[in-house]
Amino acid sequence: MNIVTEVFERLDKWRNLPKYALERRSDIFFAVYLKTALETKYETRLNEVIIPEFPIRKATIYPNIQGNSSVNVDYLAFSHDTKTVFLVELKTDIGSRRDVQDDYLEAAASIRFSEIVLGLVKIFQTTAKRRKYFHLFKMLEDAGVVELPNQLQAKISSQNIRGVKALIGEVKIIAEMKESKVVYLQPTGEGKNVITFNEFGSYIEGFDDPFTQRFVESLKIWSETEAGDFETR
Repeated sequence: MNIVTEVFERLDKWRNLPKYALERRSDIFFAVYLKTALETKYETRLNEVIIPEFPIRKATIYPNIQGNSSVNVDYLAFSHDTKTVFLVELKTDIGSRRDVQDDYLEAAASIRFSEIVLGLVKIFQTTAKRRKYFHLFKMLEDAGVVELPNQLQAKISSQNIRGVKALIGEVKIIAEMKESKVVYLQPTGEGKNVITFNEFGSYIEGFDDPFTQRFVESLKIWSETEAGDFETR
């Protein structure tokens, strides 16, 4: 059995089922090549750090909303100089694009990213998932976006969360972020903020390993045949 072939043949087939969410199963595959695709599309060098399911506090982008609930962006990426932020949304079914989602992505891109980081601080101070949010802040630190207080990691690691709220409030935003771009990664479409699956495939087809080549084949299927339709090949 060829495991790579088996994986993608199942994805090609199962995406046609009514309750199967291809996005959830394939997002890691897109993530592996996302840096290459963004660098090629926008002719810029990217930071190595890519953050999946990045939370954005609703009250930060919509001032009329109260509380610390959040919406998520599929992938967050930064230019190498951290001056540009990429908010990337993956859609494996073009019919799943929603106005409400487009609205919050545009709202997030319209404000300074430093405000979004401060919104994360507010979530950190109230959530029961502080350890996971600490890992999120560590990734932002690895990207060169923030600088965390030295004592914070020790407290989280020792599970001593006393004083953590105050410490996270001391986070320093050190990146000079000037621009946010919303990017849609989807089967078809056009525009400067869209990377189609065929376009994505063309960016990575130079990798000659069997996994990439089979992924490119599936990208072509997913772009040419809508989920639920019968394939013509």
